[in-house]
Amino acid sequence: MDAQNKEVDALVQKITGLHAAIAKLPSLSPCPAVDALFTDLVTACVPPSPVDVTELGPEAQAMREGLIRLCSEAEGKLEAHYSDMLAAFDNPLDHLGVFPYLLQQLGQPQQARDKAKVIAHLGAHMADGAALVVRSAHGARGFLYPIVDPQDIGRGGFEVLAVCHPDDDVVNSVIIAQKTNDVHEYGLGNGRGGRYARGTVPVVSPPCRFGEMVADVTQKREEFANAELAF
Repeated sequence: MDAQNKEVDALVQKITGLHAAIAKLPSLSPCPAVDALFTDLVTACVPPSPVDVTELGPEAQAMREGLIRLCSEAEGKLEAHYSDMLAAFDNPLDHLGVFPYLLQQLGQPQQARDKAKVIAHLGAHMADGAALVVRSAHGARGFLYPIVDPQDIGRGGFEVLAVCHPDDDVVNSVIIAQKTNDVHEYGLGNGRGGRYARGTVPVVSPPCRFGEMVADVTQKREEFANAELAF
């Protein structure tokens, strides 16, 4: 087994152990034990890793899906806990800093296949030119949040303008797309779609900074507009 495979195997074993420990907790409401385990989980998943979670075996995939559901449940309880705390203040907006950053980016994740269905629905109903921002994950962060394939976004009738993978402690990647009129010409579900449905998606990473991402998206939109005018 080469060094890279050993690294991936060690990471999967570590994540599997954390999943088992989290699954045994009597409650996922915020408390020292819950906070410690999720801190260890995020710390393990954030560093760059050669792991491709989409290529894991069935057992590891089942563990990953279960872990994503646990993350979602824990985040819901965390939000409820701190919402109650904020509501107790006379001016809650003045105390938003009390909400911890840990897990804040996990949100309420859906499975990737569910997101693909939502994207297809949006592609059928959104106006041409409308923007779509989709949260995804990259690398080991895929243990915490579903990975959305940009090609699914393209097949939904969108042009994928840019993908941003964070290189800090943020969990989620961001995919920016724009609704096209291809869906009206070709229909959904036939493999046709946005300009990057089968091509190379521009990736803004690393470093991933919002200003650079916006600049890149602006440049891509200008390139697309010029190409359409030339055509």
